[in-house]
Amino acid sequence: MDHLPKIICQAIPHKEQSYDTIGDYREENGDWVFSVSQMTTDYEFMVIIHEMVEWYLTQRNGAKDEEIVAFDRKFKEEQSMGQHPDIDEPGDSPDCPYKKEHFFAANIERMIADKLGVDWKEYDSAQSPGSEFRG
Repeated sequence: MDHLPKIICQAIPHKEQSYDTIGDYREENGDWVFSVSQMTTDYEFMVIIHEMVEWYLTQRNGAKDEEIVAFDRKFKEEQSMGQHPDIDEPGDSPDCPYKKEHFFAANIERMIADKLGVDWKEYDSAQSPGSEFRG
């Protein structure tokens, strides 16, 4: 990547996500689109920052978007069948091909939460299945 592409950030209803996730990124016609489930503005901002940091680091480190999407979808499918009961999201899995990038982005996200005065436990629970934002 010689220069940053056009970057589009949008908050959408959770049911419009490409799979059961709060934040997602994808390439469309050379642009990068970041989608976050509609929540509060602070929460949406924090998720977008996480996704942008994770995306850039995975791109820079040579991870292929197709591999990331395949891993995420497989993980979510396995989760729906009762596997990975102690892991909230694909990026937290020890087998995740982008776990280092995910953890770095999560640390940035936590620093932003602290700066905004967002309670991390409330924020984390707002992202859990069954929360009002995932309805």
